[in-house]
Amino acid sequence: MSSESTSGEHDDSTGIKPLQDFASTKNFLELYSRVVQEMIEKSYPLLKNKKIKIKEYGHWAPWYFYCTGYCLYSSGCYTIAVTKRVRKYNESTLRGILAHELCHAESYQKHFNDCRFKNSFLQFISLILGNLQYLKPSLSKLLERQMDIESIKKGYGKELLDKVKMRESEFPPYVISTAPKRGYLSSDEIINFMRDVNKTP
Repeated sequence: MSSESTSGEHDDSTGIKPLQDFASTKNFLELYSRVVQEMIEKSYPLLKNKKIKIKEYGHWAPWYFYCTGYCLYSSGCYTIAVTKRVRKYNESTLRGILAHELCHAESYQKHFNDCRFKNSFLQFISLILGNLQYLKPSLSKLLERQMDIESIKKGYGKELLDKVKMRESEFPPYVISTAPKRGYLSSDEIINFMRDVNKTP
């Protein structure tokens, strides 16, 4: 793990800066898009040449305080959204967030590729069922855990760890305690999985 501060502020000893030092407010989406394309090129071959929309969501979103991002699929386009809180994070933490969401997108794509649906109606039904799976807590928990594990396998364990450390520094214990219940790996679990795949922090 790097020696960056868990608050997400600039650490002069490492030279790591929060995102607002890299881009002006109007350029945040451009920054996110650039990072997403770099990660797809390097680690997500199934998402190459796929339509991906990047967006932000703010305090109005009901899940604003419970997650840092989400991924949806609709009409041939993946939408990856990140909370505006991400603006105060550093780029490593951003990559940890995006790695998890891109794993969701790749999971969708694998499903479509495996099913090889030709009929648009069947594709629609498949999409509805795929989105509804997140409404069942037990299945949603399993999926979120698997996406964290897949992120580690793709080499983003350190970035995922930075994301979790940021979350742990940002929220009170009673909020943090709900993360494992929703399937997300704890910092200790991430470290253990990283060791298992020979990507030690």
